[in-house]
Parts: sequence; C-alpha cells; structure tokens
Amino acid sequence: MAHSGAYRCPKCQAPTAVIETRQTGRAEIQKRRRECISHDCGTRFNTFEVPESLFLEFQHGIAALESFKEALSQINAVNGQAAASLRKGG
Repeated sequence: MAHSGAYRCPKCQAPTAVIETRQTGRAEIQKRRRECISHDCGTRFNTFEVPESLFLEFQHGIAALESFKEALSQINAVNGQAAASLRKGG
C-alpha cells in the first residue's frame, strides 16, 4: 500500500494510502481506491484523478456548464412544484 500525503481522509483528516488504481472508460482518468491509515478510522473512499490538460479543456466549456446548471436549477424547481402539488392532491 503506497502512502499518499496529498489526499486526506474525509472523515478524520488523517493521511491515506492507495489500495487500488484502475483506468476508467476514458484512459486519461484514473480511479483510485484509498484507505485512511488511522487505526481508529479505516474509512475507504474513491478519488478520480484528471490530468490538468483535460481539466483545461473542460474550462473552455465553462459557459456551457453554467447554462447547464441554470437549466438544472429550473428543472429542479419545476419538479419541486410538481411534488408539492401531488402532496396537496392536485
């Protein structure tokens, strides 16, 4: 198990170790299974590591992302109104 000081346990903030690394559907993105090295915790979690060059490509589409977030917010509002209407029986 390789110790990785860059990632901390989300539960106790102790250092973590990589216990498994896999490629995802996109070869550039790696999924790593991590485990807290604290004997009191032992929490396991996943990280997805993306090369900076891929992240920069994503930033070019940030305007599209903001539009998507706005549309999603509107959809959630409509869904919330529909659920409230169903609860009232109407």
